[in-house]
Amino acid sequence: MSSCKNTKTAMNESFENKYVAEGVSLENKGAGKELIVLAEADETLQKAEIEAIEVILAGRQAEESAIGPKIHEKVSEIEGGAKTLLNSFKEKVTNIVFGQKENEGQPKLPKEIFFPEEELERVKRMGLRGRKEALGEWKEKYAKQKETLANFQEEMIGRIRQCPDMHLDNFRFIKEEANRLGFTPEQKENILSIFNAYARKHNEVASIRREHPNDSELFEALFKSAPKGKIEVVEGPMTLYFKCFNVKDYALIYSQSFSGDKEFTEHDINVANMSQGCSIPTAPIKGLEGCIIAENRFVMNKRFQSVEGFSKVYSPARNEWIDEKIANENILATSENTRIHEEQHAIKRLFFDRLLRRNTFKELLSSKTDNEREKWLANYLRYTRQSAAEPRAKDEILAFFKDGTNPTETLKYLTESKKEGGLYDYLDDDNIEWPSRLQYMLQVENYKKLYDKTRNKIYTEEYHALIENSIHNAEFLEQNGRTKEQVIALLINEPLSKWAKVVGRLVAGKRIAKEK
Repeated sequence: MSSCKNTKTAMNESFENKYVAEGVSLENKGAGKELIVLAEADETLQKAEIEAIEVILAGRQAEESAIGPKIHEKVSEIEGGAKTLLNSFKEKVTNIVFGQKENEGQPKLPKEIFFPEEELERVKRMGLRGRKEALGEWKEKYAKQKETLANFQEEMIGRIRQCPDMHLDNFRFIKEEANRLGFTPEQKENILSIFNAYARKHNEVASIRREHPNDSELFEALFKSAPKGKIEVVEGPMTLYFKCFNVKDYALIYSQSFSGDKEFTEHDINVANMSQGCSIPTAPIKGLEGCIIAENRFVMNKRFQSVEGFSKVYSPARNEWIDEKIANENILATSENTRIHEEQHAIKRLFFDRLLRRNTFKELLSSKTDNEREKWLANYLRYTRQSAAEPRAKDEILAFFKDGTNPTETLKYLTESKKEGGLYDYLDDDNIEWPSRLQYMLQVENYKKLYDKTRNKIYTEEYHALIENSIHNAEFLEQNGRTKEQVIALLINEPLSKWAKVVGRLVAGKRIAKEK
């Protein structure tokens, strides 16, 4: 029982003394330093969440080392207290940042605010007679709120791209809109976290660009290698877009060989030439993760062969070169479209990453069973696999396929772990960026067991099956009458998860055409 008392004392000291004081400190700084308050509030919330984990996990460990219902009740009480106090503190800080202070005799929040989780629990407690109608109303409100959030996100991204340096103006707009649209404290907290993450990325990009205004010098400063060819750099709101006119320069970025854990090889060049552009999750300088995108101008120029004012453009469908006017204009248009697409994708990915991480943390903390926790952890691990490993594995499969490498060898290359000497282990823990809150949780014994089990399922069993099936899909398409070039052209723009469906439709369509 003494361990439970110690846990309760730790909870009180962590929150009531430390973080309530920090909340007052934030409030006293006032609106004149809004962006400082924003950054400090986000950092304070992250610290508070880690403290909450410590309190809750200490309680669960105390429960495991003791026996009896009284211990269980006490631990549940401590967990509930920690979560309630954390949520109360988070709401206070969020209201300070968004300019909504509590006044006596007035409700804390407008009545029109829709709290989906609380409302759903209320509907579940209703009698059968009114539940169906209430559930219908809940679904309608929930759909409307999701649409409002989606539209708000698009508008937020648009303002960031249009005025990337106007942090204070953008934040004031975001703050006013979040209040006007009636977002919940949790939704505002997510907005706060996302905007602060963007501001940090933007500042890192602007800082490194100021230090190295020359494009080639910036390339060398980042990647520790002088460029082999011409380099052009376009600075975006939170991205550095490298146009590489020599394939070796593009391959250096694409392969992420600058990270020091993989040698730069000719195979890297061949794989890089499978793509026209890339966005990499890692960076040679801390803070630039997710900010580096590149264009393979070498392969783009090669694709357009100028002949007497016209371009010869390869058509995969016809398996021949066809005439197209003015190669240079096509290259410039393709280049600009690629840049805009990758820039928007980088910003949206930042938004989605932050939301998914926060939701995963929240659900891991609040879930009552390991099955529930495993579901949320699996969801997060699948996302990291799809973003960190599958695009690169796809290019590797097509490069090995083009070279005529035996499928069994390809499978071995792409599924060997780093510990086994594998060169293509994109899911090694060193390559995955874990937020501090999740990282802390996964170091605790119970969560570590759950993580190891779920990781093996998502990163090994599912991933290896996907790689094997994808290799066979490419081979199967060739066996059914397509050339290697045609197979590559048909699959290169499809994610691995869709290859089976694409191949099935193509083969079925060809059979139907033959029958006719």
